[in-house]
Amino acid sequence: MCQKPNPKIFEIALQRAKCEANKAIMIGDRIDNDIMPAKKNGNANNMDKTRLWRLLANNWR
Repeated sequence: MCQKPNPKIFEIALQRAKCEANKAIMIGDRIDNDIMPAKKNGNANNMDKTRLWRLLANNWR
């Protein structure tokens, strides 16, 4: 079974999406299970959900 934070899960997702790692964005709520493994896999942009929602909320005001 392949699951986070195993880097293979990110490779599989990229292959299925036909997307290069440097063009992918990982959005997750955990630095250790989501953000760091994706960053190690070569994802260009990484953001946690808390920060994402804060940015969206500030832009809607």
